[in-house]
Amino acid sequence: MKKVAFFLLMALSVFLASCQDSSNEKQPIEKFQLLLAKAGFTVNPTALAIKNKLVLVLGEKKGVVFYEVGKEQVLSEDQSTKQWLHYDGKTLYVIWWTTNDKKEKFLKLRVSNDDGQTFSPATIINTDLGVLTDISVASNGQGAIAIAYTDERRPGYGVYINYSTDSGKTWAKQDSRLDTPVITSAMKTENNQDIATFANSPKLSYLENKLIAVWQQVDMTEMGQSMLRIVTKASDDNGKTWGAESNIFTAPNMQPVEFQTFENDKKIYIFAMLTGDTQAKGFTGFYNTDPTFNQWTEINNAELGSDLSKKTTSWFNGAFSGENLILTFTAKPMDGTGMVHAMSAVLSTTNNQWLGKAKQLDADKGHELTKSTFPYVIDAGDAGVMVVWEDYRSIVPTIYSDISKDHGKTWLTSAKPLTTPGLSVAKDPKLFLSQDKLWLTYFMVKLDGTNPSGTRVYQEFMKGSDGQLQLPDIKVAMPDAEKLRERLIERANKFWALREERKWEETWDYMEPVYRERFDKAQWMAQQGKLSFSKTVVDETSIDIKGNLAFLIANVEVSVNQQVSEEGLLESAPPNQQKVDMKWGWFYDDWYFMPSIVFGDHLEYDR
Repeated sequence: MKKVAFFLLMALSVFLASCQDSSNEKQPIEKFQLLLAKAGFTVNPTALAIKNKLVLVLGEKKGVVFYEVGKEQVLSEDQSTKQWLHYDGKTLYVIWWTTNDKKEKFLKLRVSNDDGQTFSPATIINTDLGVLTDISVASNGQGAIAIAYTDERRPGYGVYINYSTDSGKTWAKQDSRLDTPVITSAMKTENNQDIATFANSPKLSYLENKLIAVWQQVDMTEMGQSMLRIVTKASDDNGKTWGAESNIFTAPNMQPVEFQTFENDKKIYIFAMLTGDTQAKGFTGFYNTDPTFNQWTEINNAELGSDLSKKTTSWFNGAFSGENLILTFTAKPMDGTGMVHAMSAVLSTTNNQWLGKAKQLDADKGHELTKSTFPYVIDAGDAGVMVVWEDYRSIVPTIYSDISKDHGKTWLTSAKPLTTPGLSVAKDPKLFLSQDKLWLTYFMVKLDGTNPSGTRVYQEFMKGSDGQLQLPDIKVAMPDAEKLRERLIERANKFWALREERKWEETWDYMEPVYRERFDKAQWMAQQGKLSFSKTVVDETSIDIKGNLAFLIANVEVSVNQQVSEEGLLESAPPNQQKVDMKWGWFYDDWYFMPSIVFGDHLEYDR
C-alpha cells in the first residue's frame, strides 16, 4: 500500500511539474508587480513619485484612499470620481472632487508635510457649489499654492481661483473669477443679463516670482457670432490681485480646443489643436516674449513638415531636457483615411524653433496597418529622455519605448518593447522618476484567462552604476518570410479541416487570444454547428503578409443545417460556394484567426 501511495505521489509530482513547465512556456519576460489589487480599466489611480517611493490616490466605495506600497489611508469617506496629487518638494497636496445628494459640488484638500505619513484635516477650496473637475494646481515651493477650476455657477461658465500662502493651511475666504464675462448691447436692450461667456481649461504656472493663469474663453459678439480666445493674466502677490488680461490667440466662430502648457525657468509654451470651419490652424504653439507675460508669439511650424497641418493632434505631453522641449502627442489624418499614431517633436528653447520634422514613434515597423497612441515622455537625467506609448504592431497593444541621449536630437534606430508582445494587453503607460529609479505604470490583461478584467501594474527600472536605466531585454523575433507563410498555410488549412469535421472545440484554440479573452467559450460553442463546411481550400495565391498581420482567401462550400420536426419534411440547403476573406495575426509565436465581430469591431486592436 505504501508503494502504491509512493508511486501515486511521484506521478502527481511529475504531473504538477509538467503543468508548471507548460504554464511557464509563455510567461512575460518583464518583471511586473501589482499596483492595486482591483480589477478593471476604470480603476485608474493618480500617481506621483516622492523621493524614492510611488504614492497613489483613488476614489473608492470606502472613500478617498491614499496608497503607498503595502500601506493605505482613507483620507475621506467622500465618494469621489476625480483626484489629484501635487508635490512641491516639501509639501504633498491631495485634492479630490466630490458631490452630495443635493448635487452640490466640492473641491477638497488635505496636506502632508511628511511625505504622506500624516495629513491635515480636510479643507474646502471652492466658495460656491458648482465646481467642475477641470482644475490646475501650481506652487512655488515656498508656501504659496493656487488652484484654478472651471465653475458652472450662474451666470455662465467661468474660471475661478483660490490661493494659500502658508502651504495650504489657510485659504482665501472667497474665491475669485479670473475671466471677464461679456454682456453685449443687444443683451442689455433685451434686459437679458445672463453672461454670454464660456471659460474653461485653466492652466497655472509659477515663473519669475509671478503666478500666471492661462485659459480659453468663448464669448458672444455684438453680431451674434462667437469668439474664441486663449487668455492670460499674471499676479505678483500669489493670486490675491491680478493684472489686465492679454489675448494669446483670438478667432471667430471657433470651438473650444484642447491645449496644454509647459514652463521652464523663463518661458511658458502653449500647444493647441485649433479647429474651425473656415480658420482651422491645426497644431499650433505659442510662447511669451516678455517677462510680464503680456506679449506672445506663435511658433513657426515650417520645420515640422506639411503633413502635420493635415492631421488632428491630441494628448499633448512634454518634458524639458537641456535646452530643448520634447513634445509628444497623437496625430490622425483629418480626412479619416489613416490610423492614429504617437508622435514626437523637439523644440529649441534658445531660438524657439523646431529641430526638424515631427517623428512618428512607430515608423520603424515599416507599414501603416496598425496604430499607436497615448505617448508619455520624461527626462530621466543621465539616462536620457524616455518616451513610452501604446503600440499595436503586435496587434494587441504593447508598451514600446524610445530613448534619446542628446536631448531629443537623435533616437534609437528601432523602438524597444517594455512588455512582451502578444502575451498581454498593455495600455495607458505613464512614467514617474525618483532619485535612483523610474516607474512605469500601465493597465494589463494577461491573455491566459486568469483575469479578463485586467488590472493596473508597474515595473521598476533601477539606475545602474553608470546612471543608465536597467530595462527588460525583450527580443522581438519572428520566423523568416518563408516559414511564416508555410505556417500560415498549415494553420489555415487545419482550421478549416477541423470545421469540416465539426470539431468546434478544437477550432476555439485557433481564435486569437483577445477574442478568447473577451468571449465566453461555452456561449461560443453553443452557437456553432448551424453551418456545415466542405471542400475547403486556402487560396495560397491570395496570401498577403505584412508584419504581424496576414490576409488570405479560403474557398469554402457552405450549407445550412435545417431544423426539422419529422424526418424528411425539409431538405437541407444546397452547398453555396463562398470566398471567405480571412485576417490572421501572429501573436507571440503562432498564427491565430482574427474574426470580424458582427455588431461592430470593438476588440483591443481595432481603431
